[in-house]
Amino acid sequence: IMKVLLVSLTILVMVGMVLGVHTFVIVSGSMVPAIHRGDIVIVSKVDPEDLRIGDVIAFLGPGALVTHRIIDVVEKGNDTLFITKGDANNAPDPEPVKPEDVVGKVVFVVPFIGLPLVFLAAVLGNYVNALTFITVASTLYYFALLTRFER
Repeated sequence: IMKVLLVSLTILVMVGMVLGVHTFVIVSGSMVPAIHRGDIVIVSKVDPEDLRIGDVIAFLGPGALVTHRIIDVVEKGNDTLFITKGDANNAPDPEPVKPEDVVGKVVFVVPFIGLPLVFLAAVLGNYVNALTFITVASTLYYFALLTRFER
């Protein structure tokens, strides 16, 4: 059963990436109570014109990927900008979000499954992305070998 679960999860993540769906682990508490530290969010590509106040989006912030709620949409000249804020934060984010910085809209939250990765990020710092890639690649390789030897 564990083999099937790991293979299914790996395939789901990889197929999702091809189809424009991404998964991210939340590493801060800025979106509590809606999203907690250690939750995994499923983010789907979206046309920025379809975003509305109240939507939770993932976007490229200064130096990090951020997942916050849209609290206002403003027009500045010919540009549309999104004003965002973490639900647990007292003030809006310092910079508005440009449409080209939007990665996607949060469509689903899986509670607490990412806590081990949050722990690893605290211990290993920036090596977590490399570790995640190595883990996924190793898992695929392992199951390819298992399939080969089971024949």
